[in-house]
Amino acid sequence: MRGRILNYLRSIQWHDPGTVAFMIDLVQIVAIVIVLILVAIAAIRHWLFA
Repeated sequence: MRGRILNYLRSIQWHDPGTVAFMIDLVQIVAIVIVLILVAIAAIRHWLFA
């Protein structure tokens, strides 16, 4: 599994600006989703145990 991931990472065209922009977008989307989940958990806890 690890070898497949490393091969995939090696095959990515890192010097391609489109790939870099896509990676940045992906990281931002993941970060936003995590923040939303954490906020939702905090809100539900506050609502349940207030």
